[in-house]
Amino acid sequence: MTTSGAAGVAWSLPMPRSFLTRQPLALMRFIFAGFALVLLAPVFWGNESTTTSTLPRMRVTPKGVETSFEVIGEFVIGHPVLVPRRNNHNGLAPIPELESATRAKLRYANGACMDIEISGSRIRYAMENFVEDSGGLRFTLLLPPRFGVGGAYYIGDGTSRPFPLIKEQQILAQKNASIITFLDPSGEGFSILTPEGFHEIQDYRVFDQPALAWIYNYQFGKYSKRTGFVFDITSLSPLPDATPPPRFIIDRFGQYAVLDFPEKITDERQLREDADREATDLAAIASTPRDSWGGLPGSRESYNLRATGFFRAGHAGGRHVLVTPEGNVFYQLGVCCVMPDEGMTVVRGRECIFEWLPPAKGGFKAAWQNGDPSTGIVSFHVANIIRKYGSPYDDEAWSGRAVKRLRAWGFNSAGAWSRLTKTMKAVHFAGTPQLPLEPWMAPGLRPMQGAERTYDPFQAGVEEVIDQAFAAQVAPHADDPAIIGWFIENEVLYENISKAVPSQRSDSPSKLRLVQLLREKYEGDITRFNVAWGLTCTGSPESPADFDALKDITLFVATPDAAADMRDFMRLFLEAHYARVERLFRKHAPNHLLLGSRWQPGTASDEQLVRIAARHADIVSVNYYTRTIAPDFLHYVHEWSDGKPLLLSEWHYTATDQGLGGHMEVPNQKERGLAYRNYVENTAVLPFVVGHQWFAYADQPATGRWFEGLNGEAANTGLVNVADRPYLEFIMECKKTNNTIYDLMFR
Repeated sequence: MTTSGAAGVAWSLPMPRSFLTRQPLALMRFIFAGFALVLLAPVFWGNESTTTSTLPRMRVTPKGVETSFEVIGEFVIGHPVLVPRRNNHNGLAPIPELESATRAKLRYANGACMDIEISGSRIRYAMENFVEDSGGLRFTLLLPPRFGVGGAYYIGDGTSRPFPLIKEQQILAQKNASIITFLDPSGEGFSILTPEGFHEIQDYRVFDQPALAWIYNYQFGKYSKRTGFVFDITSLSPLPDATPPPRFIIDRFGQYAVLDFPEKITDERQLREDADREATDLAAIASTPRDSWGGLPGSRESYNLRATGFFRAGHAGGRHVLVTPEGNVFYQLGVCCVMPDEGMTVVRGRECIFEWLPPAKGGFKAAWQNGDPSTGIVSFHVANIIRKYGSPYDDEAWSGRAVKRLRAWGFNSAGAWSRLTKTMKAVHFAGTPQLPLEPWMAPGLRPMQGAERTYDPFQAGVEEVIDQAFAAQVAPHADDPAIIGWFIENEVLYENISKAVPSQRSDSPSKLRLVQLLREKYEGDITRFNVAWGLTCTGSPESPADFDALKDITLFVATPDAAADMRDFMRLFLEAHYARVERLFRKHAPNHLLLGSRWQPGTASDEQLVRIAARHADIVSVNYYTRTIAPDFLHYVHEWSDGKPLLLSEWHYTATDQGLGGHMEVPNQKERGLAYRNYVENTAVLPFVVGHQWFAYADQPATGRWFEGLNGEAANTGLVNVADRPYLEFIMECKKTNNTIYDLMFR
């Protein structure tokens, strides 16, 4: 294929026949022209280029420079890591100071600084104080796995290469070049023009991270006399009169159009046939005796347990257990996201990639978020439900069918992010909601800078704000027996807070509390503080003259004394947060369990955090994603919690057979089932584990979850797919273990 650059220079971009044959959506359906891929020498100050392509929207964020494209979404060129010449593969990550949407300063712990300025589609990087032992800068950009369903890349002006649908190896390509180009399966794409340097394409799925990665290395040795450089970003689009014309990549059922698989829906008649035989299929699955809540019948009498009318934590047979409102042993076999919202995806701005969208009026209105097509957010899962049953969508009817399925498959309750409907409560299908402690849940809470999903516990008036939120959203459910308990929060990365607070300014309540702690700890002696934190150049901006000056400067935690001080600060932070939550929770929900914080494993590896949080909760919860169960890790968490029960509150395995893939990939649905069995059977036998919550009921949409923009998670997480078809080979393996769960517990 031949294209023309802005300077009128034509060059060839060869594409092997094998690529066109294997990935028919990628490029074969499009003739790209006017790409403005200008092959220049490395771009430094004074070298200006022109382009005829569409300008992307760009802004500086705490994570990097976000570049937004109309159809393919947002991509972040991460702030560069400073890589020393030797002995530090990870390098030094900067602390960003955002001045505006187009300007920022990056500070590194060794005194180096970098100014970032965005102008149009150009990013300017200006360097200061980069010391001699610095080897270079490493930039990283992540691409969603959907690029493996017909996407491609070029390094330099070389041959196009397809991204793999299935992970094969970590390193996909390496080359010295001054330009990298990415093409989405839709045909849209973008190029990044850089100084000549070492480019890599890696598949992070080999590390169980659902992303493909571009890594660019800027080498100081090659450009030793330069104090700055630029990146130029070019948006690529197929011409409107391209022959053949652009085609959709998502079919009318929300499936990848380019892929074929046995369970694929191709006609609405298949949906109606699924509905006709659903009841018969479920009736054919043998049931296992359970009490009305999914507990072990007769265990109340066998283990001398008491019924309180609510779920509670207890002991039976020498181990921790949950107890149903009827007084029986209960092991939670929960499923997260028992609601259709997880299937919502953004369609506004990229309507061209969809074969069909639900009509804005009439029976399909409920497929749009909040029944409002103007949101530009739609659920193909809901649209398929409407077509499957031939009636308007109804939450109660949907949840009733979901519960029948889940119970037939051996599950007994709803996990996090589920919506407990009246139907679910009426049939004793219990759930685990989350307390309103994220700023979007409780107006008036100040977001914690540097850590998503939580608030600043030192904010003035925070107790009143949380009290009011609990009174409005928790207290009305205080007498509901269908609520097992409440999660405190979800995956707050507490390990990042101790890194973020020292760089904040005086508008941060946490930074002010840190300065107060440091003043007290060092007894007002700023010189002793400067020595302890490695700030020994008296009179320099990095060596403050008094403690008040600390409020508005960036501090690096780079010495053992600084790390110890931040450990002391985190003790104050965590105690303020968890003690307050417990106090207000007991006030508004005295009958329910406080279920912990749904930490990621890395977060749960902090002994101080676990000890403090567990003092203020009934159960500790960890979102334990893993390929290999590590009993020693789980034992440590249990011991640090002073013997509290443990709930494994989120995990899954995925497969790529329908194009989704994602986190914790295995080869196929049978392997998903075997992985489920291995996970549950090797953890349920631990005497302190009281339940699991599989994530999630239905697959995520192929085009990403709505609240994460155009490139949100799009994984095979579900028990059912977008067309509401169960993954029966996977589910039947799950059921084998679910049916024997109480035998496993007490063997």
